[in-house]
Amino acid sequence: MNSEAAKIPLIILGGSAKKAETIADADSHRLYGPKGLKIQLAGRPLIDVIVERFRQCGAFDPIFIAGPANRYGPERGPAMVIDTDADFGRNIRAALESVVARLSPGAAMFSTCDVIPELDELQALVDDYRSHAPLDFWFPLIRVPEDRSLLGASAHKRQYRVVPDGETEPVSILPSHLCMVDPSALRLTLIYKSFQLAYRSRTRPVFTRFVYILSGVLLFLIKRDLSNLFRLRPPLLTPIVLFNAALLSHRLGRGLITQRQVETHLHQIFGNEPHRRKYRDRTGRVPILNGLSLARDIDTVEEAQDLALEIQK
Repeated sequence: MNSEAAKIPLIILGGSAKKAETIADADSHRLYGPKGLKIQLAGRPLIDVIVERFRQCGAFDPIFIAGPANRYGPERGPAMVIDTDADFGRNIRAALESVVARLSPGAAMFSTCDVIPELDELQALVDDYRSHAPLDFWFPLIRVPEDRSLLGASAHKRQYRVVPDGETEPVSILPSHLCMVDPSALRLTLIYKSFQLAYRSRTRPVFTRFVYILSGVLLFLIKRDLSNLFRLRPPLLTPIVLFNAALLSHRLGRGLITQRQVETHLHQIFGNEPHRRKYRDRTGRVPILNGLSLARDIDTVEEAQDLALEIQK
């Protein structure tokens, strides 16, 4: 890694899942509560191990933990704590607004408190981001290995089929738990609401998730378009978002979507139009990479045990 490269602010989402959710594997037991503290590795809270891994990579500084300060403290080692303990969307909002107010960054990374990144895989993802920056967003997808036994207790996670750039056949992928956003480039309110709903429905089939998320954001879109109409601007937000979201859902559900189509649809849905007009060469990137450790978030007791982790009461 180029030691002269600018450091990237990192936010580790460390809020608490408030209830156990249904998962596809009926024999698994969902974990909930503050997993970064509840799960331990060799006697250390998982959050401390994760912060250490990201620091060892050398690409991230400063590092923030977005979670309840009454559990994490005002700071935790080298990481500063952003006090929030709401739903997923509001935690993202509180964290990003706090970081923007402190640093005014051009980009910020997000990860979660329930993945243990392997350093070589983390470095490969960072190298991909840096080789394509600046970007409006960056959200890598992780190839599922041909040897499915490597998934271990994470085999229950919902997989998708996407055709990588330069290839003709779709491959199975899992979403990674590392992404970058440029706050000035995106429709942040729509992102907060969409991620809140997407997190709640993450174990459901693609079409069911689409309907659930759409029903939750439709009123917001209509209100924005009415506001645009009163300002004598064309009310295009609702049709643009609905059209691209429907195509994304349809193509993803059929397993016939390309990497480039994913990038285009996401950029049309979440891209901030004034920013797009100003930076016409900028786009988002959704690469398909190897990096299973960044996709194996620890949702269940069995996944924790599979990674030789301890669960504290």
